[in-house]
Amino acid sequence: MQIRNKLLLATAIPIALLIVQVLLVNVFIRELQQAVQFIGTAQNVIEADLQAKDLISELRTHVRSVPQSYVQPIESPNHIDPLWREITRNISAINSSTVVPSLSKTILNSVRRAFENAGTEIVDMNTTLAVKSPDMNTLLVHAISTNTALDELDQA
Repeated sequence: MQIRNKLLLATAIPIALLIVQVLLVNVFIRELQQAVQFIGTAQNVIEADLQAKDLISELRTHVRSVPQSYVQPIESPNHIDPLWREITRNISAINSSTVVPSLSKTILNSVRRAFENAGTEIVDMNTTLAVKSPDMNTLLVHAISTNTALDELDQA
């Protein structure tokens, strides 16, 4: 009887250790899956940020050429609205990401403030462009202020 108890005890210890090992492996696998999801989300945010940065640069080029288009005709029309919509989509993707809360609040606030300021300037620029023949001084002021706002957004 004692031999049987000792034999059962000897087999129970490795089985218990195996069960503990399986449980720990499951915990580690879940942690790794969460890390992979975080990295994937972070990669999407980085890609959206880089795309937004490129689009902002392109939009700044278009904004700077707006006054020139009223003085001398340019072959390619300005595409401010589609570029701004794409930038807005990228900024929204960044803001809605689960990675963003881990960033500094001051960085997020500066990006949001710069984005809102640039949006206001884009609306003002489009309002000025909607006028049949805008005043060149007003057009220049809006082009400069929009370019400055887009530069601040680019820096943020």
